[in-house]
Amino acid sequence: MQPMHLGLSGLLFIGFLSFATILGGGGVPSVGTEGLVILVALAALAFLTVKADGLDGRLPATAWIAVAALPFLIALQLIPLPAAVWTALPMRGSLASALQSLEGDLPSWPLSIDPASTWWSLVSLAPPIAAFVMAYTLRRDLVPAVLLAIALLAVASGLLEASQALVGDVFFIHPRSIDAGPSGLFANQNSQATFLVIGIVALITLALMDKRVRKWRPAFVAAGLFLVVCVLMTGSRAGTTLLIVPALLIVAVAFARSSNKKTWAIGSALGAASVPLLAFGLLQIEQVRKLADRFSDLSSGRAEDIWPDSLYLAQEAWPWGMGVGTFRHSFELVERLEVVDQTTANRAHQDWLEFVIEAGLPGAILLAAAIAAIVWSVWKKRKRLGQAEVFSIVVLIVIALHSTVDYPLRAISLAVLASTAMAWILSDGTHLEKRK
Repeated sequence: MQPMHLGLSGLLFIGFLSFATILGGGGVPSVGTEGLVILVALAALAFLTVKADGLDGRLPATAWIAVAALPFLIALQLIPLPAAVWTALPMRGSLASALQSLEGDLPSWPLSIDPASTWWSLVSLAPPIAAFVMAYTLRRDLVPAVLLAIALLAVASGLLEASQALVGDVFFIHPRSIDAGPSGLFANQNSQATFLVIGIVALITLALMDKRVRKWRPAFVAAGLFLVVCVLMTGSRAGTTLLIVPALLIVAVAFARSSNKKTWAIGSALGAASVPLLAFGLLQIEQVRKLADRFSDLSSGRAEDIWPDSLYLAQEAWPWGMGVGTFRHSFELVERLEVVDQTTANRAHQDWLEFVIEAGLPGAILLAAAIAAIVWSVWKKRKRLGQAEVFSIVVLIVIALHSTVDYPLRAISLAVLASTAMAWILSDGTHLEKRK
C-alpha cells in the first residue's frame, strides 16, 4: 500500500476514532472513560468550528438536519412540563406519588421519568456527532486509511481478548456486570464480537476493493482468520451468527468483480466444502466447544424474563415514551413478580424495542426516516458503490441484526462506527461545498 498523506482532517478523524474505540466500549457503568470520550468529542467539535482546514468541506443543510434530529428529540424530553400535563402521561402514577410524598405539591417535570439519565444520553451523542461531521466531509481517498485503522483496532482488541482469556481480570479495562467471555476493549463480549466482525468487514473491503494492497492480502487473510477465532472465543452466539455477513460479503464482491463466473462458482463451491473441515478443527478448541453447547440450548433469560415485560412496557408507554436512557427505571414499574430476583435488567436486550419504549412514536418516526434516507441514498448510488459505501452498508446491517438481541449502539465506540457508516452512505464525497 502506498503511503497516504492524511492531512489534518485524516489525522483528526483517525485519532478520534481510535480514542473513542479504545475508551468508549464500557457503556454507562464506565462513566469515567465515557465522560473522557465525550469531553474529547466536544473539544474536537469546538476545534473544527474555529479551525477551517480541519474538515475537507462543509456539511449541507440536509446533513445538519440528520445530525440535529435525535438531540432535538431528546432535548424536548427534558423540557419541564406543568404537573397537570406530565401526570396525564402514561406510567407516571408512581413518579407522581413519590414526588408528592417528598414535596407536597407536584412540581413541574419533564417527559423523561429520570432526567439525569436522559441528560447523559444527550451528551453521549457528542462522540457519534463528531464522527459523523468528520466522516461526512472526509476525502474519499482517505477511506482506505480509516478502514486500515479500524482493522488494526480490531486486531488490538483481539489480542487484548487473548490476554484476558489467558491471564484474567487484570487485563479487563471496563467494569463488567456479569462474568462472561473475554471482551477485549469492551465490557460486553457481544459488543466485542460485533466490533471484531466489523474489523473483518474492513479487511475484506480493503483486500477485495483496493488494488494497492495486493501484496498485503496474505497478511489481511491471516488477520481475518485471527479475528474469526477471536469472535468464537468470546462465546457470543450473536457474534458467531454474524460471521455469516462477512462471508456473504466475500461471495458478493468476488462475484461482482469476477470476469470468469465459472471460476467464481468453483471457488465458492470449494469454499463451502471446506466449512465442515474448518468447523471440525475449531471444535477441538475447548472454548469453541462451550460455544457450540450454548447453541444447543437456545433458552434465554432475556426472552423468557425481559422481552415479555418490555413489550408490555412499550405498549403502556405509547405514544410518548418514557425518556431516552430510562429503560432501567421504567422496567421496574412493570416487571412481573415471578421473575424478580437480585439482578437488575439494565437493558431490554432488544435495542429496537428499547428505543421505542424510551422515545415513543416520535422516536419511531425518526427511526423510520433515518432508514428511508439510508435506503434512498444507497439506491441513488447503487451503480457506483465504492469502498466507503460497501463497508458502511455491511456495518449497518451487522449492527441492525445484533440490535435485535442486544444493545450494541449503547456503547459509544460502536455508535461512533455506526455514525461513520451513516455519514459515508449519505455523502458521496464528491459534492462537498469547499471552504473558502
